Amino acid sequence: MNTLNVLVVDDNRVARAMVVRALRTSGLPFGDVKEAENGREALDMLKRTAFDLALVDIHMPSMSGDQLIATLRQQPETSKLPVIAVSSDVSPALNSFLREHDVPRVAKPFEPEELRTLIVARTGIAEDANEPGTIVDDSELDF
Repeated sequence: MNTLNVLVVDDNRVARAMVVRALRTSGLPFGDVKEAENGREALDMLKRTAFDLALVDIHMPSMSGDQLIATLRQQPETSKLPVIAVSSDVSPALNSFLREHDVPRVAKPFEPEELRTLIVARTGIAEDANEPGTIVDDSELDF
């Protein structure tokens, strides 16, 4: 069975943990799930590791999510990387930007099933996966 390697990008540790928990309980097959605190850190990780999906917050210091998405779309290596924005920002300007860059958004707070549905739609991973996902370095999650 194919697995998805996922990069979760959010400056808020609790928000990242919520996304990782939603992934872990989704029933979808995940390989490595890594975390980055901002867009710059995410770009560094993407240079070293291949990911199948990025879940990106929009408002972050250092490099925002929209700056990260624009950069990803400009680089040949990452131009086709499936990205899902995870943000409470519902502004028309952001919605327009996300449409332009072919990036769906799940609004914070989100229902895990909503995120799961978007992941299936963006990656084509089997919906009937019955093996729970695995998380790399799960010990760092303290809720």
